[in-house]
Amino acid sequence: MMMNRLLFLSTALGASLALPLSAQQVFDLDEITFTANRKQTELKRTGATVSVITRMDIEASGATTVSDLIARLPGVTVSATGPVGTQTSVRIRGLHPRFTAVLIDGVLVNDPSLSDGAVDFGAFLTSDIERIEVLRGAQSALYGGSAVAGVISITTVTAQEDGLRQRAEILGGSYGTLKASYGATWRDGPVDGSFTLSHSSATGFSASDGQPEPDGHSIQRLSFGLNYQSGEALRFGLSVFSQRAWSEYDDWPVDGAFDQDRNELGARAYAKLSMGRSTHLFELTGLHIARENRDSLPGRFEGTRFGLAYRGETEFSPAFTLQYGADLSQETAFGRTIPAGTSSTVTGAYLQALWAPTAQLDISASARVDSNSTFGTFPTGRLAVSYRPTDRLTLTASLGTAFRAPSIEQRFGVSGGSFPFLGDPTLTPETATSFDLGADFALPRDGLLGLRLFHTSTDNLIASTWCPYDFVTNACVAGTFNSVANIPGVSTSTGAEVSLRMPLSDRITIGGSYTYTNALQASGARVNRVPLHEASLTLDASLTDRLSGGLNVKHVANRIDFRTDYSTGPMPDYTVVGLTARYALTDKADAILRIDNLLDTHFQEAAGFGSTGRAFYVGLAARF
Repeated sequence: MMMNRLLFLSTALGASLALPLSAQQVFDLDEITFTANRKQTELKRTGATVSVITRMDIEASGATTVSDLIARLPGVTVSATGPVGTQTSVRIRGLHPRFTAVLIDGVLVNDPSLSDGAVDFGAFLTSDIERIEVLRGAQSALYGGSAVAGVISITTVTAQEDGLRQRAEILGGSYGTLKASYGATWRDGPVDGSFTLSHSSATGFSASDGQPEPDGHSIQRLSFGLNYQSGEALRFGLSVFSQRAWSEYDDWPVDGAFDQDRNELGARAYAKLSMGRSTHLFELTGLHIARENRDSLPGRFEGTRFGLAYRGETEFSPAFTLQYGADLSQETAFGRTIPAGTSSTVTGAYLQALWAPTAQLDISASARVDSNSTFGTFPTGRLAVSYRPTDRLTLTASLGTAFRAPSIEQRFGVSGGSFPFLGDPTLTPETATSFDLGADFALPRDGLLGLRLFHTSTDNLIASTWCPYDFVTNACVAGTFNSVANIPGVSTSTGAEVSLRMPLSDRITIGGSYTYTNALQASGARVNRVPLHEASLTLDASLTDRLSGGLNVKHVANRIDFRTDYSTGPMPDYTVVGLTARYALTDKADAILRIDNLLDTHFQEAAGFGSTGRAFYVGLAARF
């Protein structure tokens, strides 16, 4: 067994040539990040671990959902409970999905009406996305209480050049799939704007593994942005996104006629004032989510979040910049299990210093204080260092603290049925500390090798507590309830990430990633759905001036999950192969081919739930 593990590790590290097409920009240290320091900064100067995915990467990858795209990144684990539209969870470095803050155009989209306040990625499409940044590690000092594991920041398409630019795409194939989108950007003098309308539908496959009844979806998404530059000093902007998603699903994982309607509306308005060496940003954000489930316990849920923020920045010298700001956020949720009008308010203030004492050294230090209307005041901090002793070597280190307040339903939720639930208003916030160490080595032909070691410890973790079970009535013992509680002790997640890009020629690049994650509960038991080993291998090739393609291999090994027989046990390892190809019919139109699960492998990302078989998709993309 040990020999097999050593063989696997050596193979994965040696073959860790695989960060897929969609993530090639992760390795370009001259790439710019906007998320790591809340300002435009070169990756190599942040000291943080950031992955950057551009629009070019998205188109080359062939991925049509955000979850497919980011699942290829090191340190990111995706667990889908069926086809597109079903619940899809994203974990960063083995931590629960509720610990990741997700932003779309600056709007926090974590769902206030979900019991854990996480984000369901099941219906997130890539049609209107310009850029994705995944920032790993505790980031509460800059992003508040949701950013315990990290931040996923999604930016929709914006105008990059003058004039009107349009694009359209249509794709169809297996499982009755039809995807179509139209988008336009324009820039005329001081005004620029963007618009994207997209649709995705399919009859799907069964969310319950091995069952005949398919589970389909229908998703419509609209995003819109408008900006106005008033002279050199003042800029205004408004962005709006709206999505309606209908999807069928199975109830853990009973094959049944269950479905959900979900509507989301988000908006951000801002004004940015530039005055000498200082800039001042004022923004107002809003989010409303309404979902209606029709299953064994049907119900409607709604959640809203309003935010008001000020962010300032002063450059005292080329070597020293100070950032400062304050914000206020109010969440409200109600539904079948949540009393109407239940809300919470958080106010916060932060300060960050960016200092470059030498040309080879960058230091960022952040401190924040949040005041929760229920839980009091919580300080957090972050320190990140980047040191470049040579032109080919970058060394990084970061240390951060974070907290997350219990969700509204975790505190006040009430539900009946066979397994009644009663929230606990005495819950206290979860707290965490994380650090990582890294090194990036520049290789010949613009190749790059990246290494990261990470560790996160979480205290006061909130987990379910099960009621005593009556096997005669198949229900909780009378007078008892399921609930949640702060678990004593410290939960940990420790691991390593390896990434490599190596161009073999002007036309062929191999790349890869390997992640080792040992995520443990306070009891010492492993965390469900977190693989000990994840590796991917990609070959990208421009075969001719018109034909390009990519082959991606993903391997997941050594997982456990809560199975349908109510026991926790090991899950089978799996390896999945995908193929994409793109042929330029003209300078403005491409033919697209994508094959998912090329070898028709049977696998499960979550115990008992189905995954795609071999699937073929063809399409056309045009720019005009």
